[in-house]
Amino acid sequence: GVCEYRFRYGTAVNYIAESYTYTDWAGAVTTGGGFLEAVSGLTANTKYMFACIAKNSAGEGSWSDVGKFVTADPVSPPPPPPPPEPPEPEIVSTGYDVRIEKQEQIYQYYVTGYDNTTSIYDATWGVQTITPSIAHQITRLNLLTRRYGEPGTITISIQETTDGEPNGNELCSGTTDGNTLPDGVGVEWRNISLGVGAFLEVGTQYAIVVSAADGDVNNALQWRVDSTEATYSGGCMGRSTDSGSSWSMYCGNGNVSDFMFAEYGPSGTYQYMLAQDENRKF
Repeated sequence: GVCEYRFRYGTAVNYIAESYTYTDWAGAVTTGGGFLEAVSGLTANTKYMFACIAKNSAGEGSWSDVGKFVTADPVSPPPPPPPPEPPEPEIVSTGYDVRIEKQEQIYQYYVTGYDNTTSIYDATWGVQTITPSIAHQITRLNLLTRRYGEPGTITISIQETTDGEPNGNELCSGTTDGNTLPDGVGVEWRNISLGVGAFLEVGTQYAIVVSAADGDVNNALQWRVDSTEATYSGGCMGRSTDSGSSWSMYCGNGNVSDFMFAEYGPSGTYQYMLAQDENRKF
């Protein structure tokens, strides 16, 4: 059958019923399957205790045995994303040789820091919504990521949105090999080409949707996220546990979160270099 689940947790010195923090019911997962939940607001270098419970059409089960973990020391801000890569020159012949170099620039991005990761695998997808302030053609992305196990092929698409959520209308997409990402504590700004890309309008919200269809709970992409003090004004992060059919967006009510990302495209600025005579070639 299909189950929903939730967690309760508290510090080891204060793990009593009056002080539990409860997550919302989430799901759905197949009975016997694994599940994860990202929580925020934990204190660094502190021991916590937690338990979980599941329910299905027959009702709620019992709380699990208590688990324990210790939060890490505060992490340093991530490195800045790589600078734009100049594309190959485009040659146009007009009697004299003219070299036209298209310039690339960074447009929307959020790279100010992170305090958590979100795992992406199987039907569990991640999204970051963005709102361009300049109309442009998006052609590639950088995402701050690592892997847990071997998640396989990672698919990234740019989608339109409805009411702040991806609506499944894909504008362009790209893939990357998740098995070549750093495993464990390392991170990488992974570059993903979107081919010819898609044109993004000013003031229109779009969605960066990320999935790992071949992954599972032990083989997942981990996307870095700022879950406590996120300040990107053009959108927010979200999660789906049903392959994008529905979304939980972290956009308000004290629960604003953003993934680490940067998106690029041609700037519309060109450099023109004219030959001095008809015999000169570049």
